[in-house]
Amino acid sequence: MAFYDSDKHLIPIMMQLIAENVGEKTYDFELARECSRHAVRMSHIGECFSSDAFSFIGVPENVLSEIIFDGDFVGTAEKIVERLLSSPKHRNKIEQYPIIGIGTSVGYGLCGETRLYVVQRFRC
Repeated sequence: MAFYDSDKHLIPIMMQLIAENVGEKTYDFELARECSRHAVRMSHIGECFSSDAFSFIGVPENVLSEIIFDGDFVGTAEKIVERLLSSPKHRNKIEQYPIIGIGTSVGYGLCGETRLYVVQRFRC
């Protein structure tokens, strides 16, 4: 399973773009990096991506994790954020819960290559 090092490159850009579009305050990037490490570990668990698996890798209980599949993922922060914000379901969650981490990965499952990203938010 391949992994793009979003921790250093993609995450800060994505979080800045979301902040500009949604009006959220500055993020705790150290906490975001920690949550992104959980996302990477999640994406490496076999071929089945399920939110239930988060309980096995130590994600804090007060963190809400969401896996978003995107077959058209091209790796640019702008396109990912645009797709995320254009979805009423995801935008509603973004407005409800502050985003604290984003991780990206590429998995290989039953349908071939699946690109995905995982978003973590504080749970109320």
